[in-house]
Amino acid sequence: MHIERMAPGVSVAARLPGGWFRNNTGWVTGSSGTVMVDTAATEHLTRRLIDQIGIDSAELRIVLTHAHGDHVNGAGLLARRGASVYAAEAACADVRAGPHTFPSVFDAPDGMWGAIDPPERIEPVSERTMFDLGDRRVMVVPVPETAHTPGDLVVYDDVSGTLFAGDLVFSGVTPFALQGRITGWLRALDWLDSFDAARVVPGHGPVPADAAVLTGMREYFHWLLEVTTEETCDFGALTERARQRWAGWHDQERHPVNLRVAYSENHGTDLDLAEGIGAMLHAAGGPIRLDLNTAGDAAL
Repeated sequence: MHIERMAPGVSVAARLPGGWFRNNTGWVTGSSGTVMVDTAATEHLTRRLIDQIGIDSAELRIVLTHAHGDHVNGAGLLARRGASVYAAEAACADVRAGPHTFPSVFDAPDGMWGAIDPPERIEPVSERTMFDLGDRRVMVVPVPETAHTPGDLVVYDDVSGTLFAGDLVFSGVTPFALQGRITGWLRALDWLDSFDAARVVPGHGPVPADAAVLTGMREYFHWLLEVTTEETCDFGALTERARQRWAGWHDQERHPVNLRVAYSENHGTDLDLAEGIGAMLHAAGGPIRLDLNTAGDAAL
């Protein structure tokens, strides 16, 4: 994990290369407070992050861009230290139902997660909300429809023009649409353009994400929809085509899931979650190994 200074008062802790549970955490500091965008996947990483950046948790507003564990697992720890936590209204119940570590999918070392119980209180964000930080304002905006998940939101700093897009944007990492909709995600990428941001911080991968990253995501999503229009699809062959075309992306085992999501949208059918996860694990060669609290991550 290393810290990138995006602009005065705006920083990002990037956990590269940005694969499973290696998300980016950002924060914006003004004269009268700090907004943190997402947390970390484990107790250890969250503690190290707070110690390194030197922010009093009681002064923090934590905004969760969606309910996935890599982004929210540290929220309970910080809330118990006095921070306030915000999430899109559609994400709150999912966060409260956590933590979600999916042991049948991910092979994690004993004790890796630590204390990641969810916060008792989460403030729902149902409309555009402004946080006044004294010398700057931070805008929290729910995504209009299901994209990466049903409860996505973004955070925009008006002074620096920095847009924290959460997992609407993956940089150098295969997107993951298990809880989302490909068509909605495409519209959400167009919606991001309306902010006219100076820089976009992705939920995963190198920061900031340039225009080529968003172009690549659009091309991928359009391809998913185009190749799954037939009633019968050879998902194995399509997965191999995706691996070859987007060979530079991490987490290629996500393609089988994304193809099935696109198929379900094209044909108006429900996604078979068990089939999708099974295909992903087959592509990965079994449960996906995690080791997040490595020396490199801990050192910041």
